[in-house]
Amino acid sequence: MKKIEEKILTFINENYLINENDKILVAFSGGADSVFLLSFLKKFQNYFKIDLSAYHLNHMLRNDEAQRDQMFAENFCKKYEIDFFTESIDINCRKKNTNKSIEEIAREVRYERLGFFLSKINFNKIATAHNLNDNTETFFLNLLRGTGISGLKGIAKKRGDIIRPVLIASRTEILEYLKKNNLNYVIDSSNNEDNYQRNFLRNKILPELRSKINPQLDKAIFGFNQIFTIQEGFINRYVSEVLHKYFCKKENGYELKISLFKDFTESQSSEFIKKVFAEIGIPEFTKKDFDKIYSLVKKHKGKSIELKNSFLCYREHNYIFFTQNKNKRFPERWKVEVGKEIRIKEKIIKVEEADKRAFDSNYEIIDAEKIDGQLELRFWHEGDKFQPLGMVSFKNVSDFLQEQKIPSHAKTEQLILCDDKKIICIIGLRIDERVKISTNTKKYFKIEVCDER
Repeated sequence: MKKIEEKILTFINENYLINENDKILVAFSGGADSVFLLSFLKKFQNYFKIDLSAYHLNHMLRNDEAQRDQMFAENFCKKYEIDFFTESIDINCRKKNTNKSIEEIAREVRYERLGFFLSKINFNKIATAHNLNDNTETFFLNLLRGTGISGLKGIAKKRGDIIRPVLIASRTEILEYLKKNNLNYVIDSSNNEDNYQRNFLRNKILPELRSKINPQLDKAIFGFNQIFTIQEGFINRYVSEVLHKYFCKKENGYELKISLFKDFTESQSSEFIKKVFAEIGIPEFTKKDFDKIYSLVKKHKGKSIELKNSFLCYREHNYIFFTQNKNKRFPERWKVEVGKEIRIKEKIIKVEEADKRAFDSNYEIIDAEKIDGQLELRFWHEGDKFQPLGMVSFKNVSDFLQEQKIPSHAKTEQLILCDDKKIICIIGLRIDERVKISTNTKKYFKIEVCDER
């Protein structure tokens, strides 16, 4: 067995990358790295007792060369009796109306389609051909862009259902192996163009560092990555313990106590907020995101900002509330028919006829004969006024909600019940004095609000 094969087998086994009976879909470009990976897995298929398939994405960026790559990948898999899947997707078309680079779009589409086919053919792992040199490039790109600790870990050996079995192999080792075993591959001519950040680093900067500073640069960086991977594990455990005190999930979002920013430095708070972002579904955290959130700490209650993935942050009295803005505030009005339920934002609201004896703290009872025209539900607006039960004067709904200590994020979703002339009820809080029951009341309506069942 060749030395490079032994090294990769040890790497795979020590990191539990492949298990018996795994079904592995290989990301197969036809380039040197992916030919090496697919050939290696095919050679040791019986050893691992796995199923293999390959997926090739034609990005439609290099015209005839892209077609050549696709044909090579298909013929290679046919020769080695490997199930093969391919697609052609216009990446330039996908880039329109975004600020992302071609590299970013291509990467996103590639992983999106790999995930799709993984599910479609009922496989359980995706294998990519990232190697030791790729890891060095990723490390320096992250470092130069101003990464946090996670970026110093380089490329992960495994992430979810994605594995990198040949991450331990250098590009030189891979090319030597292919040459000795007479394995052909295609060359992407765009790799020689320095207009891409990674190519500039690969072709200009890193060769100089290897030549003049450390010939074993890639191994040194890989070892450095492993140290940070271990350290991040300790840090994450500590951060999780801290966040348990400052961060909690609520019915419609998440609360983060303002005291976090007083108890820790700005840089420490940034690491905690990064963990919060990951918890609520925003994995890519930048300093700009943190600055937005940190700015809320210095603002008054009621201020808000919008983040990635349609998340909103509201400044409350002693905490920041995070919620996903799945539906912006509804513009509609809902006609209310007596006896029929209305479902709005996970609430069930119902107005029905009742006997006075049906009075319960869970209901609001009003005088049905004091209703003018059609009942309807809507969100409150600035300028709305009503006469709260027990008061002789009118009050702005905004002031009433403030007095009731309704959080800013909840105010925007507050519903009111109206008729053609007035507000009947601030749903869940207070009825209007003008519809209260009296000894002369003959017909009663019951207003009931409950969570969706």
